[in-house]
Amino acid sequence: MEENEVSRLINDEKVFAENINKLFPSLLKTARLMVRDEEEAREAVQEAAWNAWRKLYTFRGDAKFSTWVSKINRNVCRDSLWRQKRKQITISLEDLGDLPDARKNPEDKIQESENKQQLWQALRRLSPKRRAIIEAVYGHRLKHEDVAKMHGMTKDAVKTECYRTLTELRKILKHTRDPRVGKRETGLTTSF
Repeated sequence: MEENEVSRLINDEKVFAENINKLFPSLLKTARLMVRDEEEAREAVQEAAWNAWRKLYTFRGDAKFSTWVSKINRNVCRDSLWRQKRKQITISLEDLGDLPDARKNPEDKIQESENKQQLWQALRRLSPKRRAIIEAVYGHRLKHEDVAKMHGMTKDAVKTECYRTLTELRKILKHTRDPRVGKRETGLTTSF
């Protein structure tokens, strides 16, 4: 960012508000993914905007304004998660979309329902960060680059995190399988 742009941003409240308004949809999307609650997400974005305004004098222009505000937003969301640490955060079936239903057999439908239930139990055991990344990539079908920006990571780090999380989910599911089900495949790689 050029020096005069930084100066305008710092000295002109209108310019700051315009920039925040442009960023609002992406900030809200990130907050929703991280805190899993609409009201809490909106509060987090408001708090992030307020913090950005209060600390605007520290913005040097080395990075884009959007990157700087996004980082503040993620930190506010993390603080919010920390405050709610004892509350259980879950992913709803709607967030990940419908799993494919290629089977017609009632027994298979029962098995699929049990698999879904086990998958959600396994997802609840993941850290909030891993859950948010998996939900963003597989549930919301966001690009790895976009998820990387939201979490302050590289694209490769997101891919690695996805691989490790899927591996962890497979291990969790293997250990929580119902004995009568046996070693039937869970279809994790295709279920998302």
